[in-house]
Amino acid sequence: MLIAVIIVPMSGGSHIRRPGPDLPSGWQAWRSDRALGAVLALVVLAGAAAVVGLVLLWPTGEGRDAARERADEIGLTYQRLAATVIEVTDRVCSYSAPDDPQACRTITTRVDEGTNAGTQVALPEFNLAYDRVSIRISPGDKVIVGHEDTNDYYFFVDRDRRTPLVWLAGLFALVVVALGRLRGALALVGMAATVVVLVAFVAPSVLDGNDPVLVAVVAAALIAFVSLYLTHGLNAHTTVALAGTLASLGLTLGLSWVFFGLAEFTGLATEEGLTLPLIAGDVDLASLLLGGAIIGALGALDDVTVTQVATVAELRYRSP
Repeated sequence: MLIAVIIVPMSGGSHIRRPGPDLPSGWQAWRSDRALGAVLALVVLAGAAAVVGLVLLWPTGEGRDAARERADEIGLTYQRLAATVIEVTDRVCSYSAPDDPQACRTITTRVDEGTNAGTQVALPEFNLAYDRVSIRISPGDKVIVGHEDTNDYYFFVDRDRRTPLVWLAGLFALVVVALGRLRGALALVGMAATVVVLVAFVAPSVLDGNDPVLVAVVAAALIAFVSLYLTHGLNAHTTVALAGTLASLGLTLGLSWVFFGLAEFTGLATEEGLTLPLIAGDVDLASLLLGGAIIGALGALDDVTVTQVATVAELRYRSP
C-alpha cells in the first residue's frame, strides 16, 4: 500500500478517471518515469515467477484420484441427488419403549435424478424431540438426499437451494453489469477465473503433496494479476496497485508465518481438519491453514490498494 503513496506522486500520475493533458498516462508514464519503470519491472518479474510456479506446481491429478479412492474405501463419499417430498407422516418412533413413546416424523421422497429417478424412498425417521429440520418440511418441497450405493441406503442431506441461489447469482451479475458495464462484466470474468484457479490448480496441487504455502502464493499472485488487470485495465495505476497488492501479500505471508508458528496452529480445530488426514495424509494442515490465510487476505488487499492509488492520484492531480 505504501508503494501507491510513494510512486504515484513521483510519476506525476494522471487522474484515475480523467487524465490531464500535461500528465503522462498509460505506456507513456511507464517509459518516462524511472520509479514507475522499476515498479513495472518488479511486477513483470513477479508475473514471470508466478507462471514458473504454476508450471512447476501444476497438479498431475494422482493425489486427487488417490484421495477419492481412499474416501470411497472408508465410506466418506456418497451421491447427492435432487428429490421432491411426497408425504410427511408423524408416528411413534420405531425404537420407542412402551412406557416412553417418542414422536417421529417419516418423510417419503421421489428421487428426481440418477439411475433410480422416479423411485419413491422413505427416509430414516426424524425424532421430533431433537430434530428441528424435518419440522419445516412439507409435501412438494425440494430436498437433497444422499445415496450410498453399497447398501442402497438413502438419507436426508439438506434442502435443495440451487434454484434461489441461481436466481441470486443472476441478479448479482445483472446489477454488476448494469452499474459497471464493460468493467463490471470483466470483473465477473475475473471472479470466474479465481474459481478456476482454486478448483483446477490449488486443491489438486495440494492433494499431490505440494507445499500448500507455495501453492497459495502462486495462486494469489495469479488471481491478483488476472482480476486487477481485467477489472481496472492495463495502465499505470493498476500496475502500481498490483505492486502494492503483491508487496502487501508478502508482508501478510511474513507476519502470518511468524505468528502462526508462535501460536502453534495445527489446523485440527474443525471437522474437515480431522477428516482430511484420513484421505490425504501427506497434506500439512498447518501449512494449509497458512495458505488459506494468504488467499483470504487477497480480497481485502486489492480493494485497499486500488482505492489508495486512485486517492493519491486524485490528490496529486488536484494539488501537483
